[in-house]
Amino acid sequence: MQNDKKIELDEYWAEALRLLMESQTSFFLTWNWWTWKTFLINYFLWENKKRSKKQQKKVQMLATTWAAATLYDFWSTYHSFFRIFWETLWKVDSDQKKIMAHFDTYIIDEASMISASQFDLIDKRLRQVTKNYDTLFWGKQVIFVWHLFQASPVVTEATKNQYYELNHERYDDVYKSIFFFDAKWYDPEFFKIIELKKTHRTTDIQLQTYLKYLMLWENLDSVCKYFNKNYKEPHEVNYEKAVYIANTNSKVDKYNAKKLQDLKDSWAVIYTSTAKHWNWDVDWYWRITKEPSPLEIRYCIWARIMFNKNKENFKNGTMWTIVWITTVFDDFKNSDIEAVEVLIDWEREKTIVPIETWQKFEAKLTWNKDEDWEDEVVHEIVWSYIQYPFQLGWWITAHKSQWKTFDNIICDIWCISYKDDFTWEWVKKAVEHIVYVALSRATSYEWIQLVQHLTPKAIAVNKDVKEVTQKLIK
Repeated sequence: MQNDKKIELDEYWAEALRLLMESQTSFFLTWNWWTWKTFLINYFLWENKKRSKKQQKKVQMLATTWAAATLYDFWSTYHSFFRIFWETLWKVDSDQKKIMAHFDTYIIDEASMISASQFDLIDKRLRQVTKNYDTLFWGKQVIFVWHLFQASPVVTEATKNQYYELNHERYDDVYKSIFFFDAKWYDPEFFKIIELKKTHRTTDIQLQTYLKYLMLWENLDSVCKYFNKNYKEPHEVNYEKAVYIANTNSKVDKYNAKKLQDLKDSWAVIYTSTAKHWNWDVDWYWRITKEPSPLEIRYCIWARIMFNKNKENFKNGTMWTIVWITTVFDDFKNSDIEAVEVLIDWEREKTIVPIETWQKFEAKLTWNKDEDWEDEVVHEIVWSYIQYPFQLGWWITAHKSQWKTFDNIICDIWCISYKDDFTWEWVKKAVEHIVYVALSRATSYEWIQLVQHLTPKAIAVNKDVKEVTQKLIK
């Protein structure tokens, strides 16, 4: 595996860490690409655990999708924790109110996916806990971790219609845009903005400069000229160890299946793994339709795979190749379970990967008899999902690539930027910033390959996001 780089604690890191450790100040944490913001949060959680029980902050980590929440222990989604369903708040009992009051700090990852109306609902829920309507978030420390030029909120017409039925106001009349900075209760004076600036993905200053131009929709002619130097004719494309970034799941599934079939036609035997789950329907109305790993995975020896779970020997988004199908002994089940042996191409390192379990945790209120029967909050497992922690990895969509890093990428810019088969407004918005997302996955300018020329017409940026981001991090 690639060695971890040494972290340099710059002034922005230090300020964010100080606010997390020593204050109850709410703030927005934003970042340039690959500034190790996840490491910062994990470092805070680790340092917080080392404190005495009285000094420890009570922290609840929240994600915007449950698939993201299952990557880590004890995370939840903000929907299920705050009991938010579409555009309304579900009734909560006294125990649930105590749980919400229990925590000092809430950290919401990928908060750019939170819409304006959802931001207001989180605030409303926290104010309701003790009927304190005068203080934003009831005085709790809420840290929003976001990058507006990546994942954006999805507000469908059905969502807007439900909002109208509940509030008797048109969504578009209440909110200037779908983004949180246009929420009714968003106050830029209330939140401190910290931008992590040091990039660890690459030391190529020129690549960083042009990606920033691309992100902010500036100097587009120069940007296109710079990246088009890496345009490749079909016979020039180097497919070895490269990830092909496309625009739709159907296209990715089609070409991944074709690559797998090519291996089968050569000699390989195709295996199929079907997921198992326990208590799957719990909180069904708060989960999205995508499983953390595919319900059915087809694979064979020499198939390229991409991991979708963090473990000691592999990380979410890393690329490996299956070299053997085997079994391992599971101490917990006291029996053999299926596993694959995989090889990481660039370091020739092998590891065994067994079937994994994803778990959804939910905060529950219990009694602690050792502490004079005081209320105590514990995290209980409410459902489990069992499957291999990978998917086929020759092709990937630009959206699913957002939290990943690749050494070698192939981008079809026009394919990524335009979805001619869709006309809904929210789908059109989904392709904004997508060229930036795709090109910023690479660690090196040398290994960005374009199979179509990049033109200014292919680059879409949300003007509201650009304007607000420039003001927030000026």
